[in-house]
Amino acid sequence: MMCAYDKEYLFHAQKNFGHMVDFAVNTCEFDIDEYFQMFFASNVCTQFENGNPAYIAGKTGCELVRLVIFEVKGCEIDVPDVMYLDKSPEYWLGWALAYYVWLRRCKFSDVFCAMPPGEMLGMYDTLHEADITKFVAIVDYILDLMEK
Repeated sequence: MMCAYDKEYLFHAQKNFGHMVDFAVNTCEFDIDEYFQMFFASNVCTQFENGNPAYIAGKTGCELVRLVIFEVKGCEIDVPDVMYLDKSPEYWLGWALAYYVWLRRCKFSDVFCAMPPGEMLGMYDTLHEADITKFVAIVDYILDLMEK
């Protein structure tokens, strides 16, 4: 199976996607489900899913949020860039999702059709210290149930 982007970019994709979700929710104070609806409607989502290195490794998470908001809402956000050393549940979710989309070569929206981002965030307490394969297995299971 061919992954969404080259493995060389995986570390950057996970880090930047995690910072994007963290910045959008914890600094810009967007509701996580609302932010992902804007993300899905943006070209940033398409570029990320297609593995465009300019998006997955060439921009910070804060820059990705700014692009999404400008494209979807037509305005700029007046919040300084912040990337925390301590990793939030939102960071973990973005980090894990970037891995899942890379591994399964699927769309973010396909994953969230089965379980909205806000609900997926509820997996943090159980899975944030577990191996990433546990997250993958659970998301696979949920997506399999949706197909039946």
